[in-house]
Amino acid sequence: MNSQYLYSNSLTGTVPTELGNLALLEYMMLDRNFLTGTVPTELGRLTMLVFMSLSRNSLTGTVPTELGGLTLLEYMYLYSNSLTGTVPTELGNLALLEYMYLYSNSLTGTVPTELGGLTLLKYMSLDKNSLTGTVPTELGRLTLLEYMYLYSNSLTGTVPTELGRLTLLEKLYLYSNSLTGTVPTELGGLTLLKYMYLDENFLMGTVPTELGGLTLLKYMYLYSNSLTGTVPTELGGLTLLHDLYLYSNSLRGTVPTELGNLTLLEKLYLYSNSLMGTVPTELGGLTLLHDLRFTYNSLMGTVPTELGRLTLLHDLGGKAAVEIGCISRIQTGPVREREAEILREHVA
Repeated sequence: MNSQYLYSNSLTGTVPTELGNLALLEYMMLDRNFLTGTVPTELGRLTMLVFMSLSRNSLTGTVPTELGGLTLLEYMYLYSNSLTGTVPTELGNLALLEYMYLYSNSLTGTVPTELGGLTLLKYMSLDKNSLTGTVPTELGRLTLLEYMYLYSNSLTGTVPTELGRLTLLEKLYLYSNSLTGTVPTELGGLTLLKYMYLDENFLMGTVPTELGGLTLLKYMYLYSNSLTGTVPTELGGLTLLHDLYLYSNSLRGTVPTELGNLTLLEKLYLYSNSLMGTVPTELGGLTLLHDLRFTYNSLMGTVPTELGRLTLLHDLGGKAAVEIGCISRIQTGPVREREAEILREHVA
């Protein structure tokens, strides 16, 4: 037998240790069942295994260090269980690994520096655990990486400048940690990046002007940090941007007129900063805009009548002028739950 497809059933009980005797097994798919107990250490004997999926069960215990001996493994899916303990350093031996999904468990300890040796890795998903320590600089060696998901942990330290070497990266999710330091200017070199989520950390310093070079970016979330300085005019070059969330920082200066170039923008949240000046009339050209929030700043002047062109607008933070008579669906209320919860599609 070289494959075992038992996923999406209602199987119960434990994963049999006897499966470790299937020396020729290449594909193991036991995901989406009701399996309990631990991941058997005997699975480390399956040296021909290419694909392992035990995700979406109720497995407990640790990730066996013996899995580091599966040197032909390309896909490791252990997500959505109740695994505890640390991420084994031995997983750094899986030189052919392309997909590592350990998210939504209860893993603790640090992100092993040894994972920087997984030079074929495309998807790293360690999110929704209780990992501590720093983001290893060694992850900058993962030059084939497309998705980095480390969000919703307790990571500290800075965002490594070495991540700027990940030139194939499309999604960078580091939000909801305790990261400090600045937003590295080197991230401006990630020219394939589409999703940047660095929100809900303790980042300081300015929004790098270099981020204006991320011309494929669709979502920029830098909110709920301690960023200072101005909103860079260079962000007006991000013409594919859908969401720009810079709220709850300490940004000052004016709202750049260049934001009027973002014709695909749907959500613009700049509230709870220290912005001054007027609301740019150029924003009236953002005809796809759904949500516009400028509240809790120090803006002056009138509400531009040009905003009356925003016929899709249903959330205009603050009070609107009477002249905006053609906007029929304006609502006020709290900011919605991030759409990133929907956009995070995992391949498995």
